[in-house]
Amino acid sequence: MAVKQISFTLPEELYEEVVKAKEESNALSLAQFIRQIVLEKLDEWRWERNLAELQREVRESGGLELGETKEEVIERLRETRRQIFETEYAHLYR
Repeated sequence: MAVKQISFTLPEELYEEVVKAKEESNALSLAQFIRQIVLEKLDEWRWERNLAELQREVRESGGLELGETKEEVIERLRETRRQIFETEYAHLYR
C-alpha cells in the first residue's frame, strides 16, 4: 500500500489534549492514534454522505408515501404491519 505523509500544526492546547487522549488509549504512537481518529471520522463522513444520497434519491422518487399528517403516517404503518402479519405469521395462529 502506498503511503503519503502529511504534517500539520495544532494549537498547543489542542496538541496537549490529543497527547493526553492518546495516552488514555491503546495506541502505540501518536501517529497511530491520529490515524485511527482520521479513519473513524472518514467512516462517519462516508456514512453521512451515503445517508444524504439515499434521502435525496427517496425524495426524487416521490418519497416514502407514508402520508402527510401524523394520523396518515400511523395508519399507513398499521396497514403495513397488518400486511406483514398476514403474509408471514397469520398461518401460525390458524
